[in-house]
Amino acid sequence: MNALILALIATVMLSGWAVDEGWLPRLAKLAPEAVSGVVLVIVIALGARDRFRNVRPAYWLVFASAALSLAFGAMANAVDPGPLVSALRNYARAVPLFFLPAVYLFGDRQLRTQLLLILLLCMPQFPLAWQQRQTALAWGNTSGDEVVGTLLLSGALSVFLIAVACVLLGFHLKGRLRLACLLLLLAIVLAPTLVNETKATLVMLPVAMFATFLATAQPGARLKYTVAATAFVAAFVAAFVPVYDHFVAKRDSGVPIAEFFTDRDHLRRYMGEGVPVGATEAGRTDAVLTPLSYNARDPVQFALGLGPGNVTLSPLGHGFSGEYARKLEPFLKSTVSLLIMEGGLLALGLALALNWLVFQDARVVARSGNDLTAALAAGWVGVAVTVALGSFYANLVAHEAISYLFWFFSGVVAARRMRLAR
Repeated sequence: MNALILALIATVMLSGWAVDEGWLPRLAKLAPEAVSGVVLVIVIALGARDRFRNVRPAYWLVFASAALSLAFGAMANAVDPGPLVSALRNYARAVPLFFLPAVYLFGDRQLRTQLLLILLLCMPQFPLAWQQRQTALAWGNTSGDEVVGTLLLSGALSVFLIAVACVLLGFHLKGRLRLACLLLLLAIVLAPTLVNETKATLVMLPVAMFATFLATAQPGARLKYTVAATAFVAAFVAAFVPVYDHFVAKRDSGVPIAEFFTDRDHLRRYMGEGVPVGATEAGRTDAVLTPLSYNARDPVQFALGLGPGNVTLSPLGHGFSGEYARKLEPFLKSTVSLLIMEGGLLALGLALALNWLVFQDARVVARSGNDLTAALAAGWVGVAVTVALGSFYANLVAHEAISYLFWFFSGVVAARRMRLAR
């Protein structure tokens, strides 16, 4: 079973990049879904035996509600079979990974191997990111959008590496990683976020770090942990700002990061100016507020959205792309905007509820001891926060490395909480 998860980690972090480099055939992009299909069979077989006793009822309620919500949305909007199949593939392909740790107990040795493989695959991200940045500059592209590592999307790379940093911090706080080793690994892991100009890093990283510190802190040591978290964040910001300003200075319209956040005109152009449906470009707030106002014309659409698959362009071809894909494509910037458009407020609320359950389980397990799973859970508090914030920045549902691994290790933490209770 462990070999299956190790294969999954390698495929979600490398296969898409290897295909784009021409080293693997295009069919290799389907490898993560093939692994997920095998996991689904295993989960059904083993789950039927123990009746999924290590899955909290709250999860069943949220998953069932989400399935009904998408089904009602598809019926209310008469979604064509092609887009519907594409949406189910997009939303459900990683879910079996959540249930696997509930029906099969992964030992500390297996979890350690999995986490070490992820860390090992993070090592080449900075050299590769630096090469991508230099190549883009050589071609006259001064944007950081081409700095993607092996994860194929700049924003997703930052979210993923911040999540890895939170887990490393959790291991340190549980006494399983020395400070010197932590600082060295954080420098290596977070280095790509310095060169890809992901401004959201300055929001996601501090909040996730503080969440990880406070989840581990005992009642009498919270001030100490708060000071330590502040020092970590200050050190990162001190490194981030000059590197960001150095690269952005190469742009004709680039501005230093401090000026970006303090100048209303720059901030308004980036966040959005209230553009309507039909616009060719949209800001970050436009990607949320414009779909909300568009769906608000109809109470059913406001609650259930435009239907699963009805807003996304599918790599499977024209017949699998949604009816509104071209019309609303400029607003499809994040997981939140996707859920609002395709699933309405109900789908967004259920997604946030699911993340909240993971956050709660991680806090409980983190305070249960100092073993490896407790250390993982301490970091997973920060990961849950990172994914929640990152959902407003990038489309994480479509990103395999984040969605598959988030669901699997969330399942590890959630199953551990049930085993503790039992």
